[in-house]
Amino acid sequence: MGVSVSIATAIIFIASIISFGSVIGTLDQVQHSLTDAQASRSDRELTAIHTSVTMASVDRPNGTVEVANSGRVTLSTNELDVYINGTLSNDRISSIEVNGHAGSQIWLPGETVTVGLSGDLNGTAIMIMTGNGVPVYD
Repeated sequence: MGVSVSIATAIIFIASIISFGSVIGTLDQVQHSLTDAQASRSDRELTAIHTSVTMASVDRPNGTVEVANSGRVTLSTNELDVYINGTLSNDRISSIEVNGHAGSQIWLPGETVTVGLSGDLNGTAIMIMTGNGVPVYD
């Protein structure tokens, strides 16, 4: 009875060490993923803090809106969203052009973008939202 108890105890001890190693490895991976997620969130928040856009002009009869990048972050025109009366209206975008840089999708600080919209804009509320969630209202 003495040898079998010692062997059983040794087996249980070795199994518990292996289990503990698995748990520690998993917890380390979870901690690493959480740290990466927090760093990504901080980067997005910092970018949003440094993003500023202003509505330069709204020409409702011609359906154009000019928006100036007055922040310190380079933006992409592909990531702009247009809301008309609170409804996502990207299907009404007929053109987006960085003034002075036809065909460019890079919107540098200090530059103005002209957004052409189709349909009637009279009496509508227009909001343009950047890709990182910073809005500008008319």
